[in-house]
Amino acid sequence: MTQPAFGEELRRLRVQRGLSLRRLARQVHYDQGYVSKIENGLKPPTGAFATACDTVLDTGNMLTALVPETSRRGRTDPERTAAAAKEDEVKRLEFIAAVVAAGVGAALPGSPPPRRIGANDVASYRDALTRLYQLDDQHGGGAVYELTLRTVRRLRDTLARSSYDAETGRQLQSITGQATEHAGWLAYDAGRHAEARYCWLEAMHTARMADDAQTEMVVLSSMSLQAATSGRPGEAVDLAAADQRAARARTTPRMRAVLLAREARGHAGQGDAGHTWRAFNQADRELESGFSEADPSLLQFFGHVDLALERMRAAADLTDLVTAEQAGREALATIDQAAYPRNYTWCLAEFASLLLARGEREEALMVAAQAVARMPEFGSKRITDQVGFVLRQLAAQRNDPRVGDFLDWSTGILSGADARP
Repeated sequence: MTQPAFGEELRRLRVQRGLSLRRLARQVHYDQGYVSKIENGLKPPTGAFATACDTVLDTGNMLTALVPETSRRGRTDPERTAAAAKEDEVKRLEFIAAVVAAGVGAALPGSPPPRRIGANDVASYRDALTRLYQLDDQHGGGAVYELTLRTVRRLRDTLARSSYDAETGRQLQSITGQATEHAGWLAYDAGRHAEARYCWLEAMHTARMADDAQTEMVVLSSMSLQAATSGRPGEAVDLAAADQRAARARTTPRMRAVLLAREARGHAGQGDAGHTWRAFNQADRELESGFSEADPSLLQFFGHVDLALERMRAAADLTDLVTAEQAGREALATIDQAAYPRNYTWCLAEFASLLLARGEREEALMVAAQAVARMPEFGSKRITDQVGFVLRQLAAQRNDPRVGDFLDWSTGILSGADARP
């Protein structure tokens, strides 16, 4: 089928479903101008684009069937296919960046910062920070990090150039500390560890100026996790223990559970099973106490599912693969996929690796396929690294036809191609 014919069919289906061009572009995560060019026959459709439209328009793969086989699989002209895939990905990332910026920007007070800051401005900044948390859950650190840094700079500019009463200033300082801590978390998720540590130290300083003990605790908790996952388990234990001592009088059960989980990960990295499980048991008891309105907003996601995931990772560090598998199954059976798609994808990749270590290759392939299929949605280096580790585990078994097919399919997905297993 010719390019104009594909575009005409796409337009017919879009109009039939009652979607505007803008609405379709938003739902398939492509730039509106890019979709318009395809509808008007000015650009050839790729297999990835056709599949996205098929999903949104519920066509039963009608549009994908109209794309030439060479465009779908890219076997005839690899250089052209790679270029098209790269352009597709650039368009997708540009679109996500625009949506992210618009969503957060709409919540911020006007620029330049107003001369006098009041309660409404503080509420707007809190709303913007909440949106950044949500976008992190949806897209991962790589997609949101730069925007969060711009938000932090905007907050600091407001602190420096505006006037406000003492309580408003304290709240604004606290929000700035929370946003800076979140920038550190996003840098960590994107694999930018030195930047993460710098942001966390800045956040600690800002939180102390605002007398915001909760944000200080969150910073130390994040630094403990970074140490545990960077081969510094002793430092992870020390940071978590220091955090718990500082938090005794000013914390909640959920916060204590988080700190105990961080401590447990450090003990597991040191090979200390006794202290690992003791800390996890204490964390379980803290969560049983229930949640509180005083819980830090940064940690309101943490619950029994997250504790099960931490238990899976710690058990794997201790080479107790049976316990790790049990904890992983518990977590994946109860995690909210819609609310936390990034975390769910990361956990799928971790669980696939665990299954391979347990010799359960058939199930590992199915779980890994789910993780790989979700990869294009996120900008998280943690997910990229974990999926890469799974693929390296499987590479030694490439002689098995099913493994070989899976690896070929995965390569296509991760390079932007649209092959299917």
